[in-house]
Amino acid sequence: MKPVIRKIIVFSTLPAAVAFLYWHFSSGLIENRAEITTAETPRPATPRLHAAAGTIDMTAYAEAGWGRDPFVRDIISDSLAPVVDEKPQWILGGILYDDKSPSAVINRKIVGPGDIINGAKVVKIKRQSVTLEIDSVAFTLDMARGKS
Repeated sequence: MKPVIRKIIVFSTLPAAVAFLYWHFSSGLIENRAEITTAETPRPATPRLHAAAGTIDMTAYAEAGWGRDPFVRDIISDSLAPVVDEKPQWILGGILYDDKSPSAVINRKIVGPGDIINGAKVVKIKRQSVTLEIDSVAFTLDMARGKS
């Protein structure tokens, strides 16, 4: 579109928009609308689901048919949950071997000799294995296996 035609369209619609707004305000439609909005209109009664400001009555929500609150823990079910005694696991991700400062990646963390990971102390890092010690018991993680 040529700039001249665009200017003609813009400048011809602008006075029409101003004339429409003048007619709209002068006809009194806005004044009547203001009277309607300022008058007190009764609101439909809605059930109050909370006891006081800032607190929520969860029994009312449960009775409303929405079910229980997913963010509130059920104390009874949590206390009856079985306790699983998991022994720590070490996964060897890689070895960065250097004679002066060898490093290893165990459980996605970079460790060196003397560091502790999951309760085990890193004793020695070789080219293909890492020796860990826990409770005076030493075990080796190999690159071939990757797990203890």
